[in-house]
Amino acid sequence: MPLYELLRELLTRRVSDIHLQGGAPPLGRIGGQLHTFGTQPLSHADVLATAQSMLTPEEFGYFEDRHQYTAAVQIKELGRFRCHVFRQAGAVTLALRTIGATVPSLASLGLPTDLMTGLALAPRGLLLFAGPGDSGRTTSAASVVDHRNRQTASRIVTVEDPPEYLYAPARSLVAQRAVGHDVRSAAQGLAAARMQDADLVFVGELRAAEDVRAALDVAQSGRLVVSTFLARDSGHALARLERLFAPHERADLRVALAETLLALVSQRLLPGLFGGDRVLAHEVLPGTPEVRAALEGDSPTRTLRAMLAGSHAAALHPLEAHLATLVRQQRVSPEAATAAASDPADLRARLAAPG
Repeated sequence: MPLYELLRELLTRRVSDIHLQGGAPPLGRIGGQLHTFGTQPLSHADVLATAQSMLTPEEFGYFEDRHQYTAAVQIKELGRFRCHVFRQAGAVTLALRTIGATVPSLASLGLPTDLMTGLALAPRGLLLFAGPGDSGRTTSAASVVDHRNRQTASRIVTVEDPPEYLYAPARSLVAQRAVGHDVRSAAQGLAAARMQDADLVFVGELRAAEDVRAALDVAQSGRLVVSTFLARDSGHALARLERLFAPHERADLRVALAETLLALVSQRLLPGLFGGDRVLAHEVLPGTPEVRAALEGDSPTRTLRAMLAGSHAAALHPLEAHLATLVRQQRVSPEAATAAASDPADLRARLAAPG
């Protein structure tokens, strides 16, 4: 089956990820679960031809040099895909992630809308989205960026590897920079954003200490920085951030976080109780005075986890509180909620509580 027809058929099944590997039939992920489509195995030649058709000659040259490469590609009438091409057993293999044709609105995500719209319009600070792989972090961050784009006259600079969502300029002027093509590194792109008069800077992911350091510098200079970080929840995110730095640098990191953090949003996607689209569960750790004081303390991760556990304070949005709400609303099963919880005992206590 030609590439166009294959992708169109898979998209009608609402797949989020597509895997093409020689010697195996196409696979797609629906609702987080992997499914086989058909029984006819793909040939290695078919997968190679597909990769060559999706990448530009320059991009395919990068792949041949590095043996793996990631690009964002637009296929007419089908939409946009993140295309990761790599070698296994000497053969070319493709992993595709679907990207929406338009950026979802903040109200459609399942995050606290009033809080998120306020954060999107903040003049300065750091807004960080954390979660495991395939948790919707990038989509949530993109929705914040596009809300700002549509609501205010701002200078927005994005630095991504590769750029996924495309932002149509609305009230703002948007520059989208691709790492490896327009700028050498995320850290370099962050540093340059100050010279570009950016009001908001979106960096696709903070992966190394130099990225975190550059993001904090930009936030401290009076700009809004939005980014994502691979971590299970708020506590793990803070612990992983610290581990990126040498022990003697960690106190300065905590001070910089305390000065700049607007909110740390942790999220994951759960299977819906009655099938269909997955459901977003979230935790929001806002940069309140209490949270900032905890960040500057000796054991911030432990202190913040204790603050979230069992909390019913309006300012805090613990993951377990939202999971309990989703169970009561019959949107997710108790089993799925328990598997997603950072503190299953806290979740059980919330579910057992009246109301």
